[in-house]
Amino acid sequence: MNSLPRGIALGAGLGLLLAWAVAAMGDEQGNHYYLEIMLPGFITGAIIGVLTQKMGTPAPVKRTT
Repeated sequence: MNSLPRGIALGAGLGLLLAWAVAAMGDEQGNHYYLEIMLPGFITGAIIGVLTQKMGTPAPVKRTT
């Protein structure tokens, strides 16, 4: 895909999903730190989405003859 908003949304969504998986495990006392874990995961995913769209290699153009 070659769309900055879609890249940001996909990166943020995947970051949020993976961070949720870690946050759901909790610690030894059974405490869950969703905000403390999921917010950085969301932000990191959004940044990676931006970088992928801005610096990633473009898809080759298919020419029809």
